[in-house]
Amino acid sequence: MSYDVIIVGAGISGLLSAIELADSGQKVCIIEKNRLGRESSWAGGGILLPIYPWRCPDPVNALVTWSLRHYPEFLTTLHTDTNIDPEWLTCGHLILDAEPDVDVVERWSKRFLVKAEYVSGEKLKWLEPGLSDQHIKALWAPKIGQIRSPRLLQALAAKARQLQIKILEDTALIGVRTNDRIVKAVRTSGGDHAAGCILITAGAWSGSLEQYGLPHMAVRPVKGQMIQFQTRPDTIRTITLYKDHYIIPRKNGKVLAGSSLEHCGFNKTTSEEVATTLRKKAISLFPVLKSAPLINHWAGLRPGNDRQTPFIGQHPDCRNLFYNTGHYRNGIVTGLASARLCSDMILGRPPILAPADYAWEQTGSLVRNNAG
Repeated sequence: MSYDVIIVGAGISGLLSAIELADSGQKVCIIEKNRLGRESSWAGGGILLPIYPWRCPDPVNALVTWSLRHYPEFLTTLHTDTNIDPEWLTCGHLILDAEPDVDVVERWSKRFLVKAEYVSGEKLKWLEPGLSDQHIKALWAPKIGQIRSPRLLQALAAKARQLQIKILEDTALIGVRTNDRIVKAVRTSGGDHAAGCILITAGAWSGSLEQYGLPHMAVRPVKGQMIQFQTRPDTIRTITLYKDHYIIPRKNGKVLAGSSLEHCGFNKTTSEEVATTLRKKAISLFPVLKSAPLINHWAGLRPGNDRQTPFIGQHPDCRNLFYNTGHYRNGIVTGLASARLCSDMILGRPPILAPADYAWEQTGSLVRNNAG
C-alpha cells in the first residue's frame, strides 16, 4: 500500500499531524507499535500551560501561544464532528511559588499575551476555598484551562477515521528501505508500505529508532507517575501548581495529583513510595484530600531532550523524512501548533513559526541504499 505520508506513532502529535495533513488532501497512514495513545499521551494531565512557562525557551512559548489561540475553535469543532467531548474546561490556573520571578513573569505575560495577576487574601480564598492557609499569595491566570487527555485521544481517533486516515495499531516498525537519501518505504510487522514522506512522532521512542535504519535522535524517556482522588465536583476549582507538583480538578469530581520525574529508561511500573509522596504533597495543598479515596495510579513516559525545545521539521540529510517529537511535558499544550508547523513544512506552505527554532540537530546519518 502507498501513502502520501506515513506517520510513526499514534499519540497526540501523530494524531494531530495526521488530521492536519488529511484535511489538506493527503493520504495518511499511522503506524503504532501498541495501542493508540497508550504510551504517553493518555497519561498526561492536559494542563494548557507549561510548568512555569516563563522558564521555558521562547520557541516553546511561541508554540503555546499559537495553540491557545486556536484550541477553542478546534476543540469545539472536534466535539461537534465526533460527538466525543474532550472536556475542555477553562478553570483558571494558580501558581503558588511564582513571586520570586515577578519581573520575569510580567515580561512573559506581556510578550506572550497571557493574562496573569498576583492575588492574595480574600480573592485567593474566593478563587480556591479549599487551599491550605499556609499559602497566602499566588499568580492567577484566569483564562488557562485543561483538556481530559484520554477523551481528547478518543475524539482525535474518531476524527482521523472520519478523514479516512489508516491507523495500524499493534504494528511494529522493523526497518526502512532507502535510496539516495530518500526513504522509499517502511517495513512493519504487518508488511511494507511506500510513502511520499515519513513523519516520526514516536515520543520517547523517537530516540531508539536508529536500530531500524533511521538516524539517532537525542530524545529519551522521562517517567512521570500520577495519582487520582475521588471527590465531589467543585471540591477543588482550579489547576494549582506548587514546587513542580500540581493538582488538576476534573468536572466529574476526580482530582489528579502529579507528578514525578524519573530517569529510568522505558520502565513504566508504578511505585507505592511515589504514590505516597504525591498524596502527601497533594494533601499539604488541599487538606480536604486527606479523606478522599485514592482511586487510580499510573505512569507514562515523556519524550525529554536536553535543549528543552521539540524537534519539528525535516531531517537535514533526507528530504522526505520529518520529525515532530521531543515535547517533554508540553505535548498537549503545544500539540496543535506543532502539528500545523510540521505540516506546513511537509506541504511546502508558509510556516506559522520560524522553522529554524525547532530544527534537527545533526546527530546521525540516514542508512542509505538499503533495500531491506
